[in-house]
Amino acid sequence: MSRAHADVDSLTRCRKTRPLVDPLLRAVGGISANLEEGYGRSGGRDRAHFFEYALSTTREARGWYFTCASGLSAETLAARLAVFTQIIRLLTVVVPRERDSKTQWRTKRAKPNADSAPDLRPP
Repeated sequence: MSRAHADVDSLTRCRKTRPLVDPLLRAVGGISANLEEGYGRSGGRDRAHFFEYALSTTREARGWYFTCASGLSAETLAARLAVFTQIIRLLTVVVPRERDSKTQWRTKRAKPNADSAPDLRPP
């Protein structure tokens, strides 16, 4: 997100790209938001669902950068697109693995009360 914020100055100077800054920042911010939401989920299918959102949002952000190409230097554009391509490649592999995963995070176990404690005395 900090790299996208660094691009705002260049994009706001260009009249063509000025109106595109807000949707670009929203898309870039949505990538990390969806990844964070996915990591907070306990089941693989649930995580995959949010990782799919992150994948879609990454593609959207990449599209906004293509649209804003006239307001950025070629080097900056290439660097940003390379990062998005890396994220897309990673998520393309992770999503099917998470979807097929049967693992779930352990939930917090309730503390046993004195009445239900197992009898550990030898027979």
